[in-house]
Amino acid sequence: MTRTSRLHHTLRGLAILSSLLAPATLRAQAQPDGGVALPACTGTLCGFSHPEDLAALPGTRWIVVSQQSDEDPTKGMVLLDTTSGQRQDIPNPPAGDGCITGRGGGLGVRPEQGGFRVVRIVHGKADVVETWRLAQTPAGITASRTACTPAPEDLFLNDIAPLAGEGFVTTHMFDRSLPKDQRDAMFRNDTPTGVLMRWTAASGWARIPGSEGVFPNGVDVSPSGRWIAFAETYGHRLNRIRPDGRDRSSVTLAMQPDNVTAVDDTHFVVVGGTGVPLVSTRNCAPLGKAGCAFPSAAILVDFAHLSQKVLVRSEGHETPGISTGLIADGALWLGTSFGDRVTRVVLPAGNAPAPNLK
Repeated sequence: MTRTSRLHHTLRGLAILSSLLAPATLRAQAQPDGGVALPACTGTLCGFSHPEDLAALPGTRWIVVSQQSDEDPTKGMVLLDTTSGQRQDIPNPPAGDGCITGRGGGLGVRPEQGGFRVVRIVHGKADVVETWRLAQTPAGITASRTACTPAPEDLFLNDIAPLAGEGFVTTHMFDRSLPKDQRDAMFRNDTPTGVLMRWTAASGWARIPGSEGVFPNGVDVSPSGRWIAFAETYGHRLNRIRPDGRDRSSVTLAMQPDNVTAVDDTHFVVVGGTGVPLVSTRNCAPLGKAGCAFPSAAILVDFAHLSQKVLVRSEGHETPGISTGLIADGALWLGTSFGDRVTRVVLPAGNAPAPNLK
């Protein structure tokens, strides 16, 4: 069965919303001006530290979770078994040889030489890209960091994906020297603030032509390597473009798209906030370890037909605001920048309405 047919089979055959492996949902107390404080989390999928990006290890039951921890810089990635809920920590190694210990960011995975090449952004005074080698063994997953690539100091990287062959592509959101007031004005005026950056060992860092965007955020490369998809959070668009910058097309979204996960060359899962831009998450940062709910959704975009389908929507009361999502092991897995939990949702069968998470 091909990857595309597996997706169609999943969307047809999944039962309606299930709580299996999901944290308990309790009504939270609303906060003014955007953002709802979440109650304490209990269950298998609790205890993460801002799980803001997820990536599946193709052909396995495992998902890699990138933690964006401000509280504990030793917290790195976590491997999550989507069947059993078993977890395996991959702590941050010591700094040195171009590597830093900092706040984790976006990550991406590509099968390679019987294992997986994983790239992850680490935020510091200047951003650094880590490259890891993961392999599945009878005892579990082995992980070793193999390289660190410093980014130019003016770049503010957000998400990343390995390219076929070698190298990687990242989103550069905005120049670090750009004053916040000027940056916010550019968001409101639909003025490009950033671009896709490509890195290879032979050529170093270079812009991908024609990839400018308004707050470029999530990015992923299709399994074939032929297409890159990237989101413009305040441009309200998901774009698809060739690695050399050709053939760009866009789908306008009624949301602030955040992370993107490729399914195949034409289908991409994109998630993000659906509330008022720059307002609906205003109170999230200080709400504490449990996290913050805000209106959000996960959407399946089809570039063959320039269409979109809502997979799940959240009213922003009881479930963390969604920052990332992917389809794995018959379910939709959702992470968040503002919280301590991963959420698992079983999608409706056929043409049933999308689940509405409180």
